[in-house]
Amino acid sequence: AQGDTVREYLIHVPDAYQEDDPAPLILNMHGACGDAESYRGVVGEKKGLHLLADQHGFLVAYPQAVIKKDECVVWQPGDTGEEDIALDDVYFIQRLLDDIQSRYNIDEERIFALGYSNGGMMAFSLGCNSGGIFAAVGGMATTMIPERCNEDHTPSVIAFHGTRDSVLPYEGVAPRYSVSYDLAVTTAPGQGREMHMPHPMDWVP
Repeated sequence: AQGDTVREYLIHVPDAYQEDDPAPLILNMHGACGDAESYRGVVGEKKGLHLLADQHGFLVAYPQAVIKKDECVVWQPGDTGEEDIALDDVYFIQRLLDDIQSRYNIDEERIFALGYSNGGMMAFSLGCNSGGIFAAVGGMATTMIPERCNEDHTPSVIAFHGTRDSVLPYEGVAPRYSVSYDLAVTTAPGQGREMHMPHPMDWVP
């Protein structure tokens, strides 16, 4: 909460969580027009992420977007510099992490962000703007919105994208780049948004 503004997230805590043992944390963000509760039900319960979390001892948080666009709630990638959780989603995620860390013993070396579609854009933006916080970021069926990243902190990146995606085509559609070009620029030194591509399993807790 900030002033009169209240923002929400859901969290899954593994059965084996112990307060004296720092645990990894994954932030997992829903897509445009979605919501944290439905996304948690599909990804966490139906697709088995919570079972994996229980087996490996990591927490999963599902933030809720609030910014309205065309009657939908969306994530707004990019740091506006406004310290307002209603207007700047990068700032909101930073405050959300503060709240989670005040309640749970989180391993600061193993905090990850990922998301689906628009949520993946937000995850990539967090890696771009807050790379010092995240060990790695990942996206499913998404792309990175062009922005200049903080090159002092460059998390690992992983991306999953189908070549038959018609909403965010693999080959790109203006103003978004193709996935292959986007990853090439994202992982290339000196391009202003440098992050490095790991082996796909390197960042899994």
